[in-house]
Amino acid sequence: MALHDAAVAPASLDALISDGAALPNGVGNFWKITSADGKVSHLWGTNHSNDPKLLDLPQSVRDAIAAARVVALETDFVFRSRTKMEQVQSGLDILREPGEEASEVYTEIDLRILAWLKARLDGIGWGADAVEWITPTGLAEIMLNDPCSDFATGTYPTQDSLIQTLGAIAGAKILGLETQDAFLEHLNKTENRGLAFDLINLYGATLNPAAPDTARATSYALYLQGRNGAAMMWERNAAQAFFGHNAGASLIDRVDAYLLVERNRQFLEAALPELKHGGVFIAIGSWHLPAKTGMVEGLRAAGFTVDRIPTPNEVAQ
Repeated sequence: MALHDAAVAPASLDALISDGAALPNGVGNFWKITSADGKVSHLWGTNHSNDPKLLDLPQSVRDAIAAARVVALETDFVFRSRTKMEQVQSGLDILREPGEEASEVYTEIDLRILAWLKARLDGIGWGADAVEWITPTGLAEIMLNDPCSDFATGTYPTQDSLIQTLGAIAGAKILGLETQDAFLEHLNKTENRGLAFDLINLYGATLNPAAPDTARATSYALYLQGRNGAAMMWERNAAQAFFGHNAGASLIDRVDAYLLVERNRQFLEAALPELKHGGVFIAIGSWHLPAKTGMVEGLRAAGFTVDRIPTPNEVAQ
């Protein structure tokens, strides 16, 4: 896959790549974690997509999964009861209460995005009017799913699901670093309602039908090259171009404070008991890895040595 400068306009690829590489651990998807007493584990930055090009994992990554004692993912979505399965499959956990006022949808969601959101909801079977009877939290959860994955849902697994499946086949213990309901429970809190709309707006902007066809290819190419920092810089620049410089930057900061920073702390806390014994393969979104508040620096602060393992197609730096 190739990078296309026009896809990141009004930014330039050179600037994004330079700024992204300047982030701590801004390049690299695969990392070796070594405890103080020599126990080895691994960290892999995933892409939450089911595109076959991203499912072709490097052999070194597959080998680490096959040898892992524990495969730890953001969430283990295997249902533990039929009741829970029915609740989720029916959508009951994301529906508004009967008669609940929904006018906030038209004041809190950018009207450009609202039109695209309705089109996507219609396309995946909910119907355009679902914006009024799905909770803001439910809409945010839907927006976090890559829209390009809609077409192969149920046929191709996401990269995260593939890793979980490979781990289960190899006999590894599967560990969810947060519960199935953690995201919904957090955003359902009254004080976090604004955050739900922030997520809808930020990720809804990616539904823009006017986006260049080369944007997806460029996004995948940055990931395969290990340039996660550059991809994060692109998101920030795009948000500033769409919402305005200050509003876009503030939106990114609010979303990242929860989605990346707070959840990284929770992921690390959940993983530490197993990491002490080694043999853990951690698979979390690739944007969780870079920056001072990223997982790589978090592991180092916890006393682990963390070294990058370059994979084919990745750049040196």
